[in-house]
Amino acid sequence: MFLPSIKLVAYAVIALFFMLSALFIILVIHKIYANRSQASIEQLKRKIQPPIFQNLFGEAEDSLKYFKKKRLFDDAILELLKEMNNQFDLNLLNITQSKAFEKYIIPAIEKRLRARRWSKRMNTLYLIESLGPAASWINLWQVYHRKHISRQDQYIILRINAQVNERLGNIVWKALTTPHPKVRYGFSVVPRPITNWVIPRLLPKRLIDVFMANNLGLKYKTDKKSEKNL
Repeated sequence: MFLPSIKLVAYAVIALFFMLSALFIILVIHKIYANRSQASIEQLKRKIQPPIFQNLFGEAEDSLKYFKKKRLFDDAILELLKEMNNQFDLNLLNITQSKAFEKYIIPAIEKRLRARRWSKRMNTLYLIESLGPAASWINLWQVYHRKHISRQDQYIILRINAQVNERLGNIVWKALTTPHPKVRYGFSVVPRPITNWVIPRLLPKRLIDVFMANNLGLKYKTDKKSEKNL
C-alpha cells in the first residue's frame, strides 16, 4: 500500500507541474499579444491624432474614414478621447456638435459597451462619466437592460444618468423660474469655469488653438495673417 501511494503522489506532482507550465505559457502568450496590441494602438493613435483633432474641433476633411477599417481603431480613438478629456474639458468645446463625434466616437463607445469582458465595459463607463453632459448622447438605458450587464455596471449607469439629469435639470429650472434669465448658462454648466470658460473667452481663438495643439503634441501651423492677429 505504501508504494502505490508514492506513485499516485508522483503522478499528481507531475500532472500539477504540466498544468502550471501550460498556464504559465498561456499567460506569457497573452502578455505578448497584449503588448503587441498596445503597441499597435499607440502607433494608430499617432496617426489619427491630427485628423481627429481637426474633425472634432473644426470643419475639416473627413480623413478618419481611411482608418476606420483598422482592427484597433475603436480602442485607439477612445484612448485619445480619454487623453484629450484629461487635458481640457471637452464639454466646453462642444464636441457633441461635430459629425466626427456622432460618426466615430458614439459607435466606438456602443461597441465597447457590448463587450463581454467586464473590464472593457467598466473602463468605457468611467470614460462616459468623465464626459459629463456629453454622456446624454449615448443611450445607456439600452445597455442597462442587457442580460450580461453586472450590478456594478447598472449602478454606474444610474449614477451617470443622475448626474447628467440633475445638473442640466437644475440649470433648466433656474432658467425657467428666474424673472430675468440669462441669455447663456455656459458658466453654470462648465466645471472649473475660470479656467474652462472665463479665460478661454478672453483669449483669441487662434491662441487657444495653439495651446490645445501643444497639449496634444501637434504642430500648429499659422500663416502670417494669423500671427499678426495673435
